[in-house]
Amino acid sequence: MRPFRGQGNDELPVIFTYALAENGEYQLTHRVPAGTAADFTEPFKPTLDPAELGRI
Repeated sequence: MRPFRGQGNDELPVIFTYALAENGEYQLTHRVPAGTAADFTEPFKPTLDPAELGRI
């Protein structure tokens, strides 16, 4: 919920998801700022808006 270096114009909070690539390194798969719903497919299929996390 705090500003971070590289935030740019993204509304907080921001969700970052990563996946393990075949080369053994993690690759960024999603960068989702508050106010943007995202559909994730792995390892399961949640749909969420980061802004909702701030209301918990």
